[in-house]
Amino acid sequence: MKRTRKAHLEMRDNPESDWDTQRITEMLKVSKRKLHRIFVKEYGIPPYEMLTKLRLSKAWIKLSRSEDSVANISRSLGYHNSFSFSNLFKKHMRMRPTEYRKKFKSSEKYEV
Repeated sequence: MKRTRKAHLEMRDNPESDWDTQRITEMLKVSKRKLHRIFVKEYGIPPYEMLTKLRLSKAWIKLSRSEDSVANISRSLGYHNSFSFSNLFKKHMRMRPTEYRKKFKSSEKYEV
């Protein structure tokens, strides 16, 4: 099992939490430098990028399956500023959250 699995699962299950390096280093009982090295070794990306990917994957689901506003979705994923969230989303997806929703909106309704 990967050393970082515990942190990965916690970030996946609680993306809205205020994650910082200190919290993860305390959870895994490693230094900041070691944390960065083992995340890159095990996942190919540092912890902050992992958190961003986890949050965005939840955003994709919520945007395509719910009627929640972009502001509510961004807050539910731990972003305090929906404008920053929209810019980050666009950087990764090459489209704004509202454009993504229009393009990939599911006709079925799910509780997310």
